[in-house]
Amino acid sequence: MSDNERLDYFYMEKALNGSLSYDNETVPLSREQIVIREAQPSDAPAMARINVATWRDSYKKFLPRQLMAELSCSQKQSEIEDFFASWEENQAVALVVENKSGEMMAFIMAGKNHRQDLAYMGEIYNLHVAPAFQSQGIGCCLVYKVSQVFRQRNWNTMMVWALAENPSRRFYEKLGGRFIAQYIDEYRGFTAPVIAYAWNELPICFRNLCRSNPMYESKNPK
Repeated sequence: MSDNERLDYFYMEKALNGSLSYDNETVPLSREQIVIREAQPSDAPAMARINVATWRDSYKKFLPRQLMAELSCSQKQSEIEDFFASWEENQAVALVVENKSGEMMAFIMAGKNHRQDLAYMGEIYNLHVAPAFQSQGIGCCLVYKVSQVFRQRNWNTMMVWALAENPSRRFYEKLGGRFIAQYIDEYRGFTAPVIAYAWNELPICFRNLCRSNPMYESKNPK
């Protein structure tokens, strides 16, 4: 492991030494109390529940009412199952985060880039952190780990699409993602503008992100 990789692991541990507020209870969050593991097809129902919860929490202000009304766990579960069914074709990677009780907190799905006109090797397809566990560094760790997997495959570049109207897309800017493209996406008969971010060097530098995380800064004043 290089010196830079050691530093990244150090800062990732720092980012996970915070606490979570959940139903008025403080749940310690540390490396010892969460598990990041490879997702399995049997995880699809729990992943779908998180997917629906994040859509309802984050997207209801700018996506069509009809689309949100039609949103269901069974619909999202079917989409996730399709992802697992095409695992080899997409050279996929999927990770989930669980707490010590086995409750799923977040997941990420990624694989080869589907847009041949954009010269990036890897693509993040989906990243969702359950609303109760957001803004604590979990999503950062998942993106970092996927970037490591891609680099181990000699995939040196990565991209992701995000809804243009979603202010949370700036999460990717904080990770060093660079704006590269935009277009109008179609989903279940509805359209919405989307923006692509990309990284030209992997793995991403996790320590820089930790320094921009409010939780990290409050515990490590400069």
